[in-house]
Amino acid sequence: MKEGNFMKLKKVVLASLCAVFSVAMLGGCGSSSQPAQKKQEPVKVGQKAGIGDTLDRWQKDYGELKGKDMLKNCEINGSHVVVVFADNHALNITVEKKDKYFKNDAIKDMLPSDMTETGKEQDTSDPELIKDRVTYHSDTLEKAIPETKGNFTTIDTSRASTKGYISTVIDCTPSK
Repeated sequence: MKEGNFMKLKKVVLASLCAVFSVAMLGGCGSSSQPAQKKQEPVKVGQKAGIGDTLDRWQKDYGELKGKDMLKNCEINGSHVVVVFADNHALNITVEKKDKYFKNDAIKDMLPSDMTETGKEQDTSDPELIKDRVTYHSDTLEKAIPETKGNFTTIDTSRASTKGYISTVIDCTPSK
């Protein structure tokens, strides 16, 4: 083999090895690699941040939430609100009375806009309290948190003696 041809062959082999090494290090070449996955936007469950929504949406809609770990709190429209997050989604929300007496109108915006009522009951097992429990289903909530199967509950609590409103709990904690 002539020295010129040998050098050309050496360059071709070296270039081929570099190409194979590059493909191996970069995880494949353009046409055979998996298509880049788009970052999927979280599902917006209600009109404003509410049950099933992400912490980011809560902070975007209501400002910085205080607290550590899973338990966060803030004030919304005159009510103290406590939210339990798991896997970055609001699973339980407690909204206290507004201005010492009234149910907060902001609650309706925290519920899925496509909810349908599936059941209703009144719990008077505690002589001091009345708990009006309503169960719902929402396809949007199911998309946001599949483990919920789209089911959630609201519980309005009031004093038995005065019928004075105390708080509302919105809960979609998945049951096993």
